[in-house]
Amino acid sequence: MQALELDESNEKGLFRRGQARAAMKDWELAKVDFTKVLEHDPNNKAAKNQAAICAHHIKQFREKEKKMYSNMFSQYLTKPAEKVSLVATFLFRIIFVLLKPSKRD
Repeated sequence: MQALELDESNEKGLFRRGQARAAMKDWELAKVDFTKVLEHDPNNKAAKNQAAICAHHIKQFREKEKKMYSNMFSQYLTKPAEKVSLVATFLFRIIFVLLKPSKRD
């Protein structure tokens, strides 16, 4: 990491930091480092491979997250007609209570 403190575009330092971030499963930051390596040396096969691996893990994570959130709300969206009828009944009861003439009148 000292190499990057002296020279932020040090290819070897960027590559090593990318490997360290990938080992910690920080795929997005690792991909940033590998992409910077590729900006300096577009023919670097190791950086290309690592960037592709990071992109794959990022895609998997987003798909898993998407599935998790879709399942979280699916129970509320399965039977919308029933839910609308329950809401309508609830609102009708509230309005009925509010508009019902009081016995004092």
